[in-house]
Amino acid sequence: IHYPWRLSEKITGRFFGFRHHYYIMQIFRMLAKNYFVDIAWPNPLAMREKIKFRLDLCQNTQQILFRARSQYELSWIQAACKGLAQAECFFDIGANVGIFATTIGQAMPHKQVIAVEALKDNFSILRNNIETNHLAEAIQYRSLDREGWAG
Repeated sequence: IHYPWRLSEKITGRFFGFRHHYYIMQIFRMLAKNYFVDIAWPNPLAMREKIKFRLDLCQNTQQILFRARSQYELSWIQAACKGLAQAECFFDIGANVGIFATTIGQAMPHKQVIAVEALKDNFSILRNNIETNHLAEAIQYRSLDREGWAG
């Protein structure tokens, strides 16, 4: 069961479409602080490679990532990749859970990638996603906390 509303369907014996999703997720968020899922999809910049992510479906942005998968901001990722042909470094400022950083870091290991995230919860997931994809040496990642850089 990947979605809490699918659990709701099983419990109630009714089918809930996407229009019910918002309300069911609101109820689920009251009951659970986090709902983590691990997913993988082909890297859109290097289709032979799989990219893995841990996402918290109690976070709206991460729900969108879960649904969109490899199509999430694909045109922006491709544009960044084209721009890197003449650049040495890619900065992912506000990296969230690392969609851009891990996708580019995996596809272009010869480029320097730096990911910065200010929110501690997102940074924890960012670090996990980088390490799960074995990119800890390819991607520098930092959290901007009150004391400055942490990582």
